[in-house]
Amino acid sequence: GAAKGKALRPVKELLLGAKMIVGQATKTPKILVCGLPNAGKSSFIYPLTKHRTMTIKKKKDYHLPKINKTAGWTLGTKSHAFEIKVLKDSKNGGKHHKKETVSLTDTPGMRPRLEDISHDRPKLAEWLATWS
Repeated sequence: GAAKGKALRPVKELLLGAKMIVGQATKTPKILVCGLPNAGKSSFIYPLTKHRTMTIKKKKDYHLPKINKTAGWTLGTKSHAFEIKVLKDSKNGGKHHKKETVSLTDTPGMRPRLEDISHDRPKLAEWLATWS
């Protein structure tokens, strides 16, 4: 609902800030969301992109990130987007609202190479625990 949308706005504004970091070379900032398996990457993307996806896509929720408690559910990369209204300067000196789009790319879980952690027992145990 509206309350959830307001709660997500600060996160969307933060992600939109990536546009300032990468410059104006691209109209739509593209952000790669990566991390360990089952770290919540798809769960992070889902609420941010749900409204736009359900509004635009013909197959609706088919296009949303798939979420599961089992590691290894996301098998490949897939882009999702959200829109946010921002206040912009007009050419005439006034202000106007404009929609900005941010693209988030969901990725499968990534782990360090086994050779890099085999000497560290706690990290090795963590690595093995995330293997599906």
